Amino acid sequence: MGAQDAIRGFEYQFLWTLEYGLSALFVDDPESTAIQVEGILTTRLRADQDIVDFGVRRGDRIMTVAQIKSGGATSAFTASNLLSIAVRLLTHSAERYLVVTNRSAGDNLSELLTLMRDEGSDLRERVLALAGRWKVATELAAQKPEFWQRLVRMEVVLDPRDIEQVRVDVQERVRAARHRVAPSTVGWDAAGLLTGYLVWEVMGKAAGPAVAELPMSALVRILGTSVEALTALIRERDWAIPVTPAPRTGDIARPELLADLRQHLPFPVHPNAAPVCLIAGLSGTGKSSLAVAWADDNAYSYELVMFVDATSPSQLAASFSAVADWFRAHGLIDTSDADIPLPQRIFGVLARSARPWLLVFDNCADQAAIRDWIPPRGYGHTLVTTTDQTPLAGPSTAKIEVAGMTGGEAIELLARRVLGDRTPNPQELQALEQLADLLHRWPLALELAAAYLVSTVLEYQGDLARAIAEFGSLLQQAMDDAPSVPPGYPHTVVGTITATWQRVTGRPEPAAKLAAQALRGAAFVASRQIPVHLLLASASPAVHMTFPHYTESDPPIGEVLRAMKRDSLAVMDGHFPMPREGIDGLSGPSDASIAMNDIVQFIVRGLVDREGNTDFTVFKLAFCAQAWLQTFTSHYEMSAASGMVNHAIALSEHAIELAVFNQAVSLLWGNTAGILGYLEEWPTAMRYLAAELAYLDSQSDDHSLGLRVQTLVSYAHVLYELSDHPRENVELIVPLLEQFVTQVPRVVGLDQETAALTIRKASATVMNLLMHDAEHPRLMALESALCDFRRLVPTAGGDDWFENLTGLNLLIRTGRAAEARAQGEALLERMNPAQVEYPQVLRIVAEACVHLRDWVAAKAIVDRFEQAVQSGALRRFDISTLLRNLSTGCFEGLLTQDEAAFELLVSADRMATAALDKGVKLQVGDRDVIAVFRALSCYLIGDKSACRGLLDQAVPAEIDAVDRTGAVNVMRRLLLNGCTDRRDPSFGTSFELPRETSEHTLGRRQSAPTPASALAPDEGMIRALLEHIDADSAPARAVGAAQATRAAGRARRDPLEVAVETAFALRAMGLPADIGEFLLFVFIDDGSLAFDEPMQMATADPRKVCTYRGPHQVAWLRSPSQLVDPVVPQLPAMRSIAIDHEIHRHSVVVPVGSEMDVSILRQDGLAIAYHTLETYSLHDVASALPPDRRQVCEANAIFVAYHALLLLSTTDPDFIAQAEETHPALAGLILKPERLLAARHGRQRRQ
Repeated sequence: MGAQDAIRGFEYQFLWTLEYGLSALFVDDPESTAIQVEGILTTRLRADQDIVDFGVRRGDRIMTVAQIKSGGATSAFTASNLLSIAVRLLTHSAERYLVVTNRSAGDNLSELLTLMRDEGSDLRERVLALAGRWKVATELAAQKPEFWQRLVRMEVVLDPRDIEQVRVDVQERVRAARHRVAPSTVGWDAAGLLTGYLVWEVMGKAAGPAVAELPMSALVRILGTSVEALTALIRERDWAIPVTPAPRTGDIARPELLADLRQHLPFPVHPNAAPVCLIAGLSGTGKSSLAVAWADDNAYSYELVMFVDATSPSQLAASFSAVADWFRAHGLIDTSDADIPLPQRIFGVLARSARPWLLVFDNCADQAAIRDWIPPRGYGHTLVTTTDQTPLAGPSTAKIEVAGMTGGEAIELLARRVLGDRTPNPQELQALEQLADLLHRWPLALELAAAYLVSTVLEYQGDLARAIAEFGSLLQQAMDDAPSVPPGYPHTVVGTITATWQRVTGRPEPAAKLAAQALRGAAFVASRQIPVHLLLASASPAVHMTFPHYTESDPPIGEVLRAMKRDSLAVMDGHFPMPREGIDGLSGPSDASIAMNDIVQFIVRGLVDREGNTDFTVFKLAFCAQAWLQTFTSHYEMSAASGMVNHAIALSEHAIELAVFNQAVSLLWGNTAGILGYLEEWPTAMRYLAAELAYLDSQSDDHSLGLRVQTLVSYAHVLYELSDHPRENVELIVPLLEQFVTQVPRVVGLDQETAALTIRKASATVMNLLMHDAEHPRLMALESALCDFRRLVPTAGGDDWFENLTGLNLLIRTGRAAEARAQGEALLERMNPAQVEYPQVLRIVAEACVHLRDWVAAKAIVDRFEQAVQSGALRRFDISTLLRNLSTGCFEGLLTQDEAAFELLVSADRMATAALDKGVKLQVGDRDVIAVFRALSCYLIGDKSACRGLLDQAVPAEIDAVDRTGAVNVMRRLLLNGCTDRRDPSFGTSFELPRETSEHTLGRRQSAPTPASALAPDEGMIRALLEHIDADSAPARAVGAAQATRAAGRARRDPLEVAVETAFALRAMGLPADIGEFLLFVFIDDGSLAFDEPMQMATADPRKVCTYRGPHQVAWLRSPSQLVDPVVPQLPAMRSIAIDHEIHRHSVVVPVGSEMDVSILRQDGLAIAYHTLETYSLHDVASALPPDRRQVCEANAIFVAYHALLLLSTTDPDFIAQAEETHPALAGLILKPERLLAARHGRQRRQ
């Protein structure tokens, strides 16, 4: 039995234990007192405890002992199995013996059960006859009469249900029991949560060291536990795991609606159906409460429960990012699907899940925003709460409408709120019914009315009917004075909100007045998690200028907060992410927040406008909101700033819609755009900057001028970030920055520090444009002007981060990595890690470590970056720069086969995958370069299909725009060639691995000891050899030199693999190459040799043979026909000779004549001869290698080819031109020295 089968078997046992206990308590044996788990308390010494899975006790009497045998219908339960259990189970004294199994009936079981039911006097003999020679027969023969008397009382249950159906049945039995114990839970009974908790209790008892029991009294107590208490009790579980938290709203469920949901989301869950059900209705109808009730009610039927905030596309993406992080942390996301978008990767997890899941899209205003996020298949259910009435298309999609409650539900809500646990009398019940009908049983209106009644019923000496009548009169007056009714809403709902608002604003107490103004502000921000301190700061007469918050002790904040909640226009919400440090003077619950329903906000805004308070409310709230954003960002509290952004957006939109334009709103737009830029929400940021610029253009005061120049530069930066091609918007950006430049002298006189910081932000935008090859006739002049201003207007104290960063980059580009590292580490010591510049400095330090080959330090930094990318904490600019520069920096290590460099490249690929998962959109140029390095990573693991797909995404012209050396495009072309399978059908002979290869060292012995590995060729001689050969031999000689350099100091490799690798390197360069098989002879050349037949010559005079090898495979360049043999310098005899003869450290490159059987190279006293045996297709030879070794050869070949091209790039430009003319495939592959110098000079100039 596998581990999963064992787990399911235990769950089946515990579910049956619970099901039987509930049945005993409420149906079969109400007097039973306890369920005993994994054994039974007994004084019988010979009783077998291990056989008992559970028992039921009534006082001191054992009523039932049971054994559960799981296994499923595919396994059989035989008569022999039953008798083996009986021999052990019947050692106990009990009223009833129970055996339960979900296996199918096996051999002779039916016959045995018939014998047991007959209860004949000859039962013993007939059972023994049936048992025959079974193993259990001997034990049966020894049993006393007591055993046979008990056997007829044994009940066998063949349970046909699978585990999913058992879960459903037990949950329904729990629901029925809960309704009997706690009738008030009908509706929101959270049967799923309760079932899970009870099974957990049973499992906990089973895991104890001794026999444990669950008293029936404890079971009854648990059945009556409230939902809130259940949720608090359950800490760790492996069912209904809350991947993302659910909103906790309401306590009155809707049984009829839950039944409707069950029609569309059936149990057991059907694999791959993945039905979707919309809970649609207007605001305030209890849709979210219904979704939470469904999750609680069916919790034990789901393994995972995911609530996704679908309020806006950004919230939707953030919620799914949290889901992906949870999946990744639990090993559920497959990191191999690098290019699959985030929704599809999550769909993959859900499709593979073996247990049911629930996905809830909560508070969806526009179904179009969620269509691409709904799982198309899988073992689960999807719920959508929405105000959008548009039906979703699809065969498994349904919709239920949610409006008013039923009469009973509405009365229960009112009674529970107003009377608590007391049951209404007939007069009160009639009044509650009338009120519910008047309010159309709308949940929100009922809550508001209940809050009114709670606060007024005492005024009428507890006369609820009178209080309701008074509320009805107030409601009628309010409806006459209410704003227009939104479509679809009952007029009494609007009237109730209006009446409540009149009551709120009519109270004279200081706390009540302050609460009313705070609630005015709450109507203009986002509906959830509204910070209480923000509202109270905007409501206070005096505003704290730096960080506005409530500072008064009279009235105390707690009293004001109670006044805000008093009438249910707002309710307490989750904690706002307030900074823990750096914000002094906060009193009371500093992170407290409230929520206000959308329709309440809409009506209250209309009422505030009717009061004439809109401009004043928006002005004060805008000032406080922008000050909060400014404080959070200046303290690098970006989590708090991000928490504020939805409120800032909502307030900004209302200001635009209502045409509320003032300096506070202008500041709000600018600071909101700033945090949106941090969050990389560029389109919305541009909208607010455009609004701010339009307002500031109409102002003429000095303060507005200071704001205007900042807005101009911010707007230019957003235009740069918005464009897919960074150079696309240069025509718009340059005029904006020119306007700024003309105002710099005046702004310096007003505020030098603002001018200095803004100059540097403008400089960064210009530098980025130039780095992406943007062209504009005035761009260079603009760069020059900004450079002059940077010298003339220094920053006041502290660090000039622009100069620091450009200086560090210059050190890296000019090869001064040690200085860059030292300066960067010094900067990091005094930086706040939350600073925007921190990851840029850290990235430069990582680059320096890579250049210095300090792989341990580089890996430590990269690991930090990888965590930041996975968590979504790293911004697009930092991600793209890190991946581009890190991959490029690793390249030298890759060429020299440094394992740590390969590990860093894998880390870079993982970071790129994570960034794509999170929807990070890299700019053109950056993403093209990164695509090439990701393609390289795929190629190195043998995934040519993924490699080719990534290479197809990379545009050569865009790569050249950001990598002016041309190196990345060279790698792109090598990989493309490597992915192209050029099989030559002309080869008639298929290759087979030689059974053995002979290799002998003969002739004169060397006096010096043989080096352990090949010796490194001199770089100067490599260059000399390249410069003094004809262009025909250039690629062969370069590849041979690269191989000789790579082999130096390393253990000797299999010569066949070296030949295959060399041929693959030539093919990566676009050249035709295959494999030749030869007999290799190295002769001592005294000038008298004739090479017609090397074998005969070697046999005739062995003293002249230095070394011999055969069969020997060599890479064969087809045009021009040349052999490239890096193996010869690695042979033991050649290693000895090469100590004093430098030329023999180099690979052998020898032409192959069309009519010659023997190819000969004579140099420095040796003659190297190749006697041809056969030629083979490279594909056939490579296929003969083990797959892992072939992959190594292909991967290494890319770096051999690149190294060879680097060697060719050091030659004379005329020679490069000849080589490219002779070998057209090399055109554009050999890096031009002048291009490398120009790229370096350009970088230095722009730094």
